[in-house]
Amino acid sequence: MLQKEKTIEANKALLEYLEKKKKEEGENKNDLLLGDEAEAVYVQISTKKFVSDKKVLKPKRVAVPHSMNQNAEVCIFTKDPQRSYKNALMAETAATHGMVARIIGVSKLKGKFKSYESRRQLLNMYDIFLSEDSVVTTLPKLLGKVFYDGPVTKMPLPVRLTSDGKISDTKARSEITKVTNSAIFTLSPGTTVSIKVGDTSFSPTQLQENIDAVVDYFTTHIPKGVWDNIRSISVKSASSPSLPIYAAAKIYSEDDIKDENKEPEIAQADKKAKSDKRKRTTLTRLEKALAEVVDEDELERFTKKPVKQALQDSN
Repeated sequence: MLQKEKTIEANKALLEYLEKKKKEEGENKNDLLLGDEAEAVYVQISTKKFVSDKKVLKPKRVAVPHSMNQNAEVCIFTKDPQRSYKNALMAETAATHGMVARIIGVSKLKGKFKSYESRRQLLNMYDIFLSEDSVVTTLPKLLGKVFYDGPVTKMPLPVRLTSDGKISDTKARSEITKVTNSAIFTLSPGTTVSIKVGDTSFSPTQLQENIDAVVDYFTTHIPKGVWDNIRSISVKSASSPSLPIYAAAKIYSEDDIKDENKEPEIAQADKKAKSDKRKRTTLTRLEKALAEVVDEDELERFTKKPVKQALQDSN
């Protein structure tokens, strides 16, 4: 559905705009500290209807042809004892040698990173955080808001570090490589999703190929991300306007029109069904863990679930 040439043209225009803007800012401010740091580039997907009814806490991972994290500093949270994981994954002979900057066990996390400031410093020290899948649900309580209210790219991603019951450096290498070669995003109630696809060091063609991979995943793996629900797709940075690369021919479908003309009693029945569904709401293990560190009212706004009622029902 995307036209390759149009996407490349938009990427080229965006990169030229950002380069010109950077030079102008440097001249105006006479600032030698601006440096050559690359600026992130995003694909922005707008939908006709909400792409999700609630905040989905588990990040989505999309394999892309051009890695955005080649030189990323990776920190891994593991079970105790952390020394076993360090010996297996950080030894000079390990397949993961040089791929992992730090390994932190649960006990160390509880003792050394209790304060908000220590957690904030930890967040800023590394680019990617991974978690052994068996401990990921304990992390919201140990890491708190500083990690789970921050950028999605810093949210700890679950990985498997063992094979046949033993810590495996080859398995860990495979898992780390998958993450570093992926675009990462989460879904929230709303009609706009922004996903990082590269930065200003990428070529227009590299960005186009990453965009194609992300849009293909979005339209085939996200239930409400199908093409019929896509309103528009644009490419942008945090400091630029959006440059369109796709726009739907029709904004409203026949089903939308039928919904508008639905009989009042049917609409009322739909409302009752939704109300009954809300009464039976259950929380995931991760949401229960978040409830211990996040204000319940805030978590309700975050997940769009009746958290207080669900917690009472589970007790």
